[in-house]
Amino acid sequence: MTTASPTAPGGRRAPQARGGVARRLRLDTFALIGLPLVIALLLLIVVPLANAVIRSFTGPAGIDLAPLTSVLNDTAFATAFTNTLIVIGVAGTSAIILASLFAWLNERTDGTLGVVSSLAPIMPLLIPPVAMSIGWMFLAQSFAGFLNGFLRGVLGIFGTQLASGPLDIGSWPGLLFLYTIALVPFAYVVITPAFRNLDASMEEASRMSGAGPIRTALRISLPLIGPAILSAWLMVVIIAAAMYSIPAIIGSMARIQTLSVYIVNLTASSSAGMTRAVAAAMVLVVFLAGVWALQRWIISRQRQLTISGKTARGAVVRLGRWRRPAQALNLAYFMAVAVLPLAALFIVALQPFWTATIDPSRFKIDAITNFFTSNTNKLPREALSTSLRLGAVGATLVLLAATILVTYAHHSGRTMANFIRGVTKIPSAISGLVIAVAILFTFAGPPLSLKGSFLILLLAYLVMFMPQASIAAESARGQVGDDLLEASHMAGASRLRTSIRILWPLMRPGLVYAWAMIFVLILGDLIAASVLAGSGNQVVGSAIIEIYVGGIFRDLAVLSMIVTILALVVVGLAVTVFSRRPGQSRGAGVADGPAAPTIAS
Repeated sequence: MTTASPTAPGGRRAPQARGGVARRLRLDTFALIGLPLVIALLLLIVVPLANAVIRSFTGPAGIDLAPLTSVLNDTAFATAFTNTLIVIGVAGTSAIILASLFAWLNERTDGTLGVVSSLAPIMPLLIPPVAMSIGWMFLAQSFAGFLNGFLRGVLGIFGTQLASGPLDIGSWPGLLFLYTIALVPFAYVVITPAFRNLDASMEEASRMSGAGPIRTALRISLPLIGPAILSAWLMVVIIAAAMYSIPAIIGSMARIQTLSVYIVNLTASSSAGMTRAVAAAMVLVVFLAGVWALQRWIISRQRQLTISGKTARGAVVRLGRWRRPAQALNLAYFMAVAVLPLAALFIVALQPFWTATIDPSRFKIDAITNFFTSNTNKLPREALSTSLRLGAVGATLVLLAATILVTYAHHSGRTMANFIRGVTKIPSAISGLVIAVAILFTFAGPPLSLKGSFLILLLAYLVMFMPQASIAAESARGQVGDDLLEASHMAGASRLRTSIRILWPLMRPGLVYAWAMIFVLILGDLIAASVLAGSGNQVVGSAIIEIYVGGIFRDLAVLSMIVTILALVVVGLAVTVFSRRPGQSRGAGVADGPAAPTIAS
């Protein structure tokens, strides 16, 4: 007996009658995009690293460790490595302490200060680090810094006359200060969710036993979030070891060379210098791998408390007399990372020349107008144009690839899903500096000869920012339920069509925010720019270094100020305008959408 096939309205065959074979074909059609993409990404990560290592450590007679031996015997390398360890130990620890304090204050206490508390700990993610470094150079340089000029005037009232200082950003304290405030947000975005999701029952029990808020935080809260603090510590170590903008600007003033500056300087020298740069980069990889192993070992031996039952936020901790100091700390950090350096950039851009004396009557906007109109000094304008194109194209491509891979992984088996997630996270375990050096070593020469080109920078950014993009895409995907997707699939739509028409539009708030953040990171990047940019294809990072070396501080301030304004405008538009879901009213805030993605690598 033959059973009639069900029909849809209009006489068409119902989609359900197409059978399992058609569904498998539709799934395979989506896999045809995802599988080659993940393989291409893996090759783009592994091939440059392997090629750089093989070409650097092999010769006609076989293995050649001469570049590594040369680096290890170099006193400059030993000094740079020691300086990096000092930065990690002092600034990294200080950043973890501050980030934990901000997370506790903002999530568990009444010591918040409205929008300032929300923005202050993450502000360095919204402002290019190089702009903050230059702003603080204008603020606290020993002779011409604005803060020093103000402080010398105040001290002069009381009879103390100083020719320089009292602050000196070009020193160990200045360098460690800037590293600390720049590293805080990377630890904060890891520690804050742990405080937010922490069961408050044990904290409340501690307070009911008579312990004060500070003792409860030290004895109960911090031990409970120990794994998150260790994860933040690992992230801070990786970022601090590779950070280039602060040591390139402030470290050069203080004559303190870190490992990142040492490696970048080697890439600018001869071909022998390139092999030594690879050797130094491999030492950095081994060091970071050791730090990762130590972190995993500590976590494995740590006694973690598991709290059963439903978690609860509990009552807000009343700080009492400590509330005002807590609010003052939030305000002071916000001033240090945003208000003061941006104000310094603006003032220097308006001054005829940089001086510690601020005289508004001498302010002129000719340097700003010349930036957009001058035909004799096109470098800053052309560099900004290139960086804007790189930021737009790079952020779009890396986020599109991450979104496709995350979507493909979600519908794949466990083994394939874990493989995809692992590939997208590999660059997070490797310094961006190492990635840039490996890409330069592989693609700069024949047969591709991409040295100094737009494409070689784009390739570097696709690898460097894939972990951030994949984390953001996973976060956005996790906010979308499967009911609508399954309904679309049952109605006959393929996985690809369902993703394009339903899934990805619903993921848009998180994806747009991530796009803006990656755009900002590319716009202000100095690591890849210093290694890969060429004289005929300058970007903001390389142009800033060139202008800084030339000592044209007014142009430096103008370029840094414009880059910062553009970055803040892009992030502001992403958060307030373009991050709403389809059909969401303009009045609905972004808080209704997915949580902001973690951008730290």
